[in-house]
Order: sequence, then C-alpha cells, then structure tokens
Amino acid sequence: MKFDVPTFQTEAMLLSATTSYYLRQLVHKNRGRLKFVVAPNAGIEAHVLADLDVVLTSLYLDDEAIQDTVNQLERLAFMHQALKEQGDIYAQQRSEIEKNILWLLGFLILEEKQPK
Repeated sequence: MKFDVPTFQTEAMLLSATTSYYLRQLVHKNRGRLKFVVAPNAGIEAHVLADLDVVLTSLYLDDEAIQDTVNQLERLAFMHQALKEQGDIYAQQRSEIEKNILWLLGFLILEEKQPK
C-alpha cells in the first residue's frame, strides 16, 4: 500500500538563518536613522525580532519578486560581511551595501545632518 505524504512547499526560497540574523542586526544598528517608506498597511515593517521571510512576502507580491529579493539580500549580506572583515578600508562601499539592503526591506536611511 502506497501513501502520499503531504509536504509543505513554497515557490520562493527563504532567507538562510544566518542571513536573516545578520540583516536583523543591520536593521537594529540603524534603527534611529530608518524611515519605513512602504505605504501604510502595504507591508510588515522589519525589526530585530521579525521573521524576515514574512516581511518579504508582505512587501513583494509574487514568488519571482520574492525570490529575486532573497537572492539579492543573500548576496549583499555576504558582500557586507566580507567588507566588514577588511576594516574601514571599504567603509564607503559597506555603507552603500547597507543602503541597498535596507531599501530592499522597505527602509530609507535618513542622512545625518553635517555640521556647518
């Protein structure tokens, strides 16, 4: 006798646990400088305890967009970590990657005003 075992399967690949943790830490680190720019009730705002897979599925409408965003976030997080290990030599590039990561999560970084 053969039984079909139901399995839960989603079309979109989810973020790895280490990437989710790393991205939540970036959100936490920048929390005072972030503005959530998604229309009200159009998506879930990421925070340090958020399930980023749920956040992404609330922000992006279809599996292809979610998959593309997951791939970008995985790649950007890897690049950010690699540059972080190099110290301040690549601080500007690291800052640009942070902006891209946070934008994909629905945030705009508010620039600090420079003293005159």
